[in-house]
Amino acid sequence: MALTTLVLVKAAAFPILLSVVLVLLIRRQAKVWFLLLAFAFGCLGAFSLNHSFLRHLPTFYREGEIRAVTTLQAWLSGFVEAAIPEEIAKAIWISVLLLGWRRYLAHNGALIGGLVGLGFAFRENIEYARTQRC
Repeated sequence: MALTTLVLVKAAAFPILLSVVLVLLIRRQAKVWFLLLAFAFGCLGAFSLNHSFLRHLPTFYREGEIRAVTTLQAWLSGFVEAAIPEEIAKAIWISVLLLGWRRYLAHNGALIGGLVGLGFAFRENIEYARTQRC
């Protein structure tokens, strides 16, 4: 199944646009290449770390089920298999960036967090677009 250009643009536009706006608004406070690295770490590092977390977590669906049957199953799947591992993966990479470059980025923690999150959203959107019928 091919990923069409239109689907790719739709999936990538919002995270990239918001990242560019953030970088342009804050470019005087932090070096641009640090900010681009934060986006890249979110895109590659946090998404990959989340993927490795998910390989080791139990699934809450029974064999052959593709949708939640009960409300509890939906909540557990949504939080344990999606929200919690994603946020932990992003928090780890934000911490790594802030501790590793604290001399340069300590006063831009919120910006770094936003860019890591947008990088993660970019990669997640691309993966969702790949699963859609084109």
